[in-house]
Amino acid sequence: MFQLAFLIGFFSYILYFLGIFGFFYKPVLIFAAIVYFSAGFISFFPQIKNFLLSIKFPKSKIFFFFLGLIIIQILINFVGTLGPELAFDATWYHLTLPKIFLSAHKIFHIPGGLFYYSDMPNLGELLYAVSLSFGSEIIAKIVHFVFGILIIIAIFLFGKKYFNKNIAIISALVLSTNLVFNWESITAYTDLIRTLFEFLAFWAIFDFQMLKQNKYLYLSAILLGFAACVKVLSIVSLIIFIPLIFYIGQKNRFSIRSLIKHVLIFSIITTCIPIPWFIVSFLHTGNPVYPFFTVTYPIGTNINLLNPLNFLKDVWNLLTNSADPISPVYIGILPLVVIFYKKFSLKSKTLLIYCCFAIIAWYITPQTGGGRFFLPFLPVFSLLCGYIVENLPSKKLKKILIYFVVILSFISIGFRGIANIKYIPVITGKQSKADFLAKNLNFSFGDFYDTDGFFKKHIGQKDRVLLLGFHNIFYVDFPFTLDQNDKYNYIAVQGGSIPKNFKGWKKIYENKLTTVTLYAKN
Repeated sequence: MFQLAFLIGFFSYILYFLGIFGFFYKPVLIFAAIVYFSAGFISFFPQIKNFLLSIKFPKSKIFFFFLGLIIIQILINFVGTLGPELAFDATWYHLTLPKIFLSAHKIFHIPGGLFYYSDMPNLGELLYAVSLSFGSEIIAKIVHFVFGILIIIAIFLFGKKYFNKNIAIISALVLSTNLVFNWESITAYTDLIRTLFEFLAFWAIFDFQMLKQNKYLYLSAILLGFAACVKVLSIVSLIIFIPLIFYIGQKNRFSIRSLIKHVLIFSIITTCIPIPWFIVSFLHTGNPVYPFFTVTYPIGTNINLLNPLNFLKDVWNLLTNSADPISPVYIGILPLVVIFYKKFSLKSKTLLIYCCFAIIAWYITPQTGGGRFFLPFLPVFSLLCGYIVENLPSKKLKKILIYFVVILSFISIGFRGIANIKYIPVITGKQSKADFLAKNLNFSFGDFYDTDGFFKKHIGQKDRVLLLGFHNIFYVDFPFTLDQNDKYNYIAVQGGSIPKNFKGWKKIYENKLTTVTLYAKN
């Protein structure tokens, strides 16, 4: 898993420099991807072969029952993956930025107030640029979906290595009951990419604890740096890893000097990995982490952290009432953590320390993402749940908790199954993509699609349309600009009327469904 993460991380920088130097062409990206990953597969083929041959499943009906539930959930998620993208952030910038970069053949600063994320680290969006080069947004969704599968595999392998197969499969099942995880699996967001890197960073720091080799400390720092290249908020996870390093050092009797050295090296490596992104952002905006700490995206300290009651209330709302639902398993396990803490092993205490500081890391970051921003920490939370369930002294209580996890899995399967039914007609070809998007996009909330084909028929490649009031423009397939000082011969307004300063422009088209009005000069 570490090798695969490194392959992806380094490949993102190949794409980054291709974009910076103006070689962001579809044939170039396709060629680079094929050559790079073919070489990687050939290099690691012996290890892949040995790994596949070493797989041995226990002869347990319960194990295969749990595995079956996970596979069913994955298949249901895959159905949603094959349908056109509907998610807000994906059609706003996760897919739109790579589409714009491809059309311009370079990565560049996009001025204005809509695409301020163009200046942030965009490892995931670069992978989506390759996906769009190979085809439609469906490939990008599949890429994100695959990262979800890799997370489940990583949880299982970690659990099997350091605990046992029962804990491994229970932990994987617990993660798969999370609606936020399953919903993310059918979108072209980037949270699952970040989650894989962050979990592997934890795995590496765990290896550092158990194997006492510094190379795993450096590996963990690099992986966390790659996570920051997906979402810069991952740098806040240093709040988790630094206490872990101190805990490991205390258990292994490191000197204070050695501990400080490890913390400094870890922090420097992590923050250095995304530096190329920070430099370009600084050159364009004067702020290396733009748009953070600006009027566009202000960041302040969450003072509720100093108020225990408010803190507990907010954490409770996250776990029970999040906009992107998190499994209630974690709430059910919480009292047991307190009761059985004294019986925790060294390894399980490491899981618990991570979870405690993960809550703080989530709490001090912008909480605009609901359960999505807590997703990177759920693999370790799931492992802690798996450990507690497996080691309960009461067989009756253990059965109750297992039944609880299974019931939640059935609920998740049913809920996501019902939600994904709408994709089947368009996947099977019984419904056109245009009709599907016309019925499922939220045009009152900034989405756009040329539902009646007017723009496709009347806007040529030599034309240019000024877009006013538009937000999610991934499905805009005609030449456009967002800059009023640019050259254009049409003006399209969504959800409003043309501003008064545009005199001499005549309405030539209106679509009440998409709330778009098109104007041309008299």
